[in-house]
Amino acid sequence: MTMVARAIATTDFSDVWEERRSYVPENFSSGKEIKIRTAESDLVVDEPSVPTSIANLPLFAINVSGSTYRLVRPISVKLYRDEEWFFAENKALNLTGTGTSWLEAINDLQEHIIHFWNYYSEIPDESLTPDALELKRFYSSNFIQR
Repeated sequence: MTMVARAIATTDFSDVWEERRSYVPENFSSGKEIKIRTAESDLVVDEPSVPTSIANLPLFAINVSGSTYRLVRPISVKLYRDEEWFFAENKALNLTGTGTSWLEAINDLQEHIIHFWNYYSEIPDESLTPDALELKRFYSSNFIQR
């Protein structure tokens, strides 16, 4: 047995406990006695639901407001559902579309993508942060409007 193990094995922890309790103020009480209330009822926090992944799919073209935008490289879209909402997400562009169906979520994501493509195309490069400039370059090199 090592020296440290022997010291731990021979230590009487009740002495350590009593010594540490002497540092706690007499008027201290544990948080277990505190009840949190809001309005007339106790605060109840529901466990967050876990999103259910549906699919990963590529977007080869984007259709928004009667215009079609062909993509040089497809954009990966992750579809998932959380209770009644559907989500279509692209982490690289940091964009998420939502809807009450998977089709609404994809359409919402497509609208966000085209909005930011137009937004970045109107801003001079020197006015953008490095991350925004990288996004602008992605948009300008990946979209062809028909």
